[in-house]
Amino acid sequence: MSDHPGHQLGVILVDIMGAILMLFAATGWLLGTFAMPAESKRHAVPRLKGVREALMAAGLAVAFYAIS
Repeated sequence: MSDHPGHQLGVILVDIMGAILMLFAATGWLLGTFAMPAESKRHAVPRLKGVREALMAAGLAVAFYAIS
């Protein structure tokens, strides 16, 4: 069943969609870490945690893209 062209196309599309979503997540972590305005009442994400999470999301995006 996994050799069916429809299944293979579905796996490729899901992996690419996962990669795109992980890039959005990495962008969100970086924006939450570095682009928080000073007059905002919300607390910024600690820099080390934000960078670590962004790198993890970007690594997953690369892995999903490599799988597809």
